[in-house]
Amino acid sequence: TADSYGVVPVAFAKLGPTDNFSIQAGKVPTLIGTEYAFTVQNTNIERGLIWAQENVISRGVQANFTTGPIAVSAAITDGFYTQDYKYLTALATYTINDSNSISIAAGGNPSGTKLRDIDNKLPIGTNSVALANSQQYNLYYKNVTGSWTFQPILQYTRVSKDAGDGIGEKGHTVGGSLIVNYAFNENYSLAARGEYIKDDSKIGRAHV
Repeated sequence: TADSYGVVPVAFAKLGPTDNFSIQAGKVPTLIGTEYAFTVQNTNIERGLIWAQENVISRGVQANFTTGPIAVSAAITDGFYTQDYKYLTALATYTINDSNSISIAAGGNPSGTKLRDIDNKLPIGTNSVALANSQQYNLYYKNVTGSWTFQPILQYTRVSKDAGDGIGEKGHTVGGSLIVNYAFNENYSLAARGEYIKDDSKIGRAHV
């Protein structure tokens, strides 16, 4: 736990002054991606290449609003757990009907995080200045048809060159995945994932 998100990885206080608006603050889950930090939250125990590019848990403030079939959330946090509170994320979901929904998500650091501002102790693997300054854009679709669930995902990330902070080259990735789940009954299901990702940069996995 000392090298991850602590003994209590997620903890926040939430205030809902109206039925369709709430605000929360603390250690909050990311708004980016369809897979989450803990295996019990996901159809696949192993998470994939796309998940590895996303922030997982952040510290900050998040607001949520719903109206009819539309749900919108926005947050200002420390992004990749940097303790530099400049990372902005947003998620919008449109529920078409009981079986179909579509979502878009985005995240980025408009003012930039310097290496000296990053908490380089916690957690392992998230203290990269390239990650802290990456931009993320995702498009999700979800379809539930009987026992089947289909989730296609498209993701684009980019990092700008910042020689003064150790990012010697700009780069971007384009990726996609399809997560499929078949529920035999309420207790048993079988899931699978197919993924593809291309890293078009000279910094390789520095920002992946």
